[in-house]
Amino acid sequence: MSALASPAMTGAPLGDSAAEPIAKRAAEPLIRFDHVRKTFGGVVAVADLSLDIEEGEFFALLGPSGCGKTTLMRMLAGFETPTSGDIRLAGKSLAGVPAHKRPTNMMFQSYALFPHLSVWDNIAFGLRREGLNAAAIRARVDDMLSLVQLTAQARRKPHQLSGGQRQRVALARSLAKEPRVLLLDEPLAALDKKLRGETQFELTAIQRRLGITFVIVTHDQDEAMVLADRIAVMREGGIEQVGTPAEIYEAPVSRAVASFIGEINLIEGTVAHADARETALDAPALGTRVVASPAGAARAGEAGCLAIRPEKVAMRRVNGHSDGPNTLTGTVSDAAFMGEDTLYRVRLETGHLIKTRRSNTRDGGTIRLGDRVVLNWDPADAVFLER
Repeated sequence: MSALASPAMTGAPLGDSAAEPIAKRAAEPLIRFDHVRKTFGGVVAVADLSLDIEEGEFFALLGPSGCGKTTLMRMLAGFETPTSGDIRLAGKSLAGVPAHKRPTNMMFQSYALFPHLSVWDNIAFGLRREGLNAAAIRARVDDMLSLVQLTAQARRKPHQLSGGQRQRVALARSLAKEPRVLLLDEPLAALDKKLRGETQFELTAIQRRLGITFVIVTHDQDEAMVLADRIAVMREGGIEQVGTPAEIYEAPVSRAVASFIGEINLIEGTVAHADARETALDAPALGTRVVASPAGAARAGEAGCLAIRPEKVAMRRVNGHSDGPNTLTGTVSDAAFMGEDTLYRVRLETGHLIKTRRSNTRDGGTIRLGDRVVLNWDPADAVFLER
């Protein structure tokens, strides 16, 4: 049977997998981390972590170096053993199951291709070790070559390929054994920025075509946002937030998440009042009161901060009286041309800096360093954070 059509590979026919919502594919998650803890000596790498990953998801473990994301993946793969807690796959505990008997496969950052073998033989290597017959190996390898668009390069050696092609060989080799879960450890880190961007779309297309659950470890926020259906943002061995890319970006639950994902303005202050319409914050750094969307947990008198993305902050030259909620006046102190837009830093009279992005369109007008400008934003675009 062709690998691309194999029910064992997808858990369902490809046509059904592409149309069926992830939440309806199974009564329970495919992967469950249940109060998992991992220590190395006195160092806690993963701290009492619980997480569910659904069948067919492209799931990202995102965070800075040392946050525990790679350790979490290695425990799922069977290369590390939890100090406590349990990891279940399709409802069955993986405790005591060695790595080679788990329905997972890992694609490493280094690719680990055999330099003396051709592309075809690199992909076939694991299948031969499993004892598949020659006809089955031939059919599977040819399917994989077609999938990653390397049929014409089948007889080349790794050193005769580009970085992107080597990455696709490693992916094909990982998929050839038809894993239930594919684990990707910083798989695009060795590629240049442009090639990395192109390869991200190739990866998502392959994952959607096959319906396999992909779990990727990355410290690259943009990569996680492009690739993943959902993201777990990790910090100090725990999970700060789990959500879709839009949820993580637009509604961060903490300063740590807000500051790690993209550019952000964090404005510290004290809650003046909070109701069903808005949360008002007295912000000494701005010298005024600012307003955010309502936050159910906010209470008058408590400390917190307002988070607002630069692209949500409008900017114009001072041309008369300016008032209204969230209206500030300042002077442009820095500008960074980013191609499609420019990131500005505006210094307020208090000395505080606010970042704003402005599209580089012909009708946008020119704003220069030293210009006096007015900033404002819609309260609905700002988020109140307690922690």
